[in-house]
Amino acid sequence: MPIKRNMRGLHRTSSHRNAMLRNMVVSLVMHESIHTTWHKAKEAQSVADKIITMGKQYLEGDKNALTKARGYFYNQNEPTNKLATVLAQRYKERPGGYTRVLRADPRHGDKAPMAVLEFVDGARDTRFAMTARTLAHDEMYEKLQTPITLKNIAKVTRYRGETGTAELRDFAQKFKAAFQRRGFHAPEQAPKEMEKHMKIKDEKMEEMNKERRIRETWMEEKEALKLLKEEKKREELQRRKALKAQATENLLRNQERKKGKAKKTEA
Repeated sequence: MPIKRNMRGLHRTSSHRNAMLRNMVVSLVMHESIHTTWHKAKEAQSVADKIITMGKQYLEGDKNALTKARGYFYNQNEPTNKLATVLAQRYKERPGGYTRVLRADPRHGDKAPMAVLEFVDGARDTRFAMTARTLAHDEMYEKLQTPITLKNIAKVTRYRGETGTAELRDFAQKFKAAFQRRGFHAPEQAPKEMEKHMKIKDEKMEEMNKERRIRETWMEEKEALKLLKEEKKREELQRRKALKAQATENLLRNQERKKGKAKKTEA
């Protein structure tokens, strides 16, 4: 009977699997973001969280915790020092959830599900970047912030300390400058550009509506043709039933006529 395991084997032997996860965690600590398959990312996520816990235990005075982490890093000094000085300090107040796994486009070829494994509150925090981008967009077009945006702002700045809000504002200003370099301007700064943009948008919407009407007309014609075929099929069945009933009736009449003739002959 096969043994049920609480982990993914990843189609590898135990030694190969452990070596692969160790290399992935080392890359994650050094670059703070890696792109891999979804199942590998989920397995490496649990290991990375444990490594961060070891770094926090070292800050609390447990020297053996850093020794264990160093052994997991193949005795490399660079990831060990970064864990003890940067990562452990960053997540000192955070109770858990040091990493995040985000879905990515499937891999070209075999369509394997891909993902991005990253440290939260870091330099490559995707949610922090997307929140700053949304904030810059809302400021440029003078839009009110939605409840989801406010919730994301609270999430990304909760454990960043006193400078979290300022960092988010600076990042939003960078996005705002990038938007302006690409030709996106606020309405009061460039009404002609906005009018042109809205005109192009209206043309695209009109084209989409035209395609939708053509598609709906085609679907209606297809449905009408289908109903016509079904009606013809029902009429054909009814005609065949009527012919069959008529043939049966004629057969019975012929049989009765033959019986009558036979009786007359006998008499």
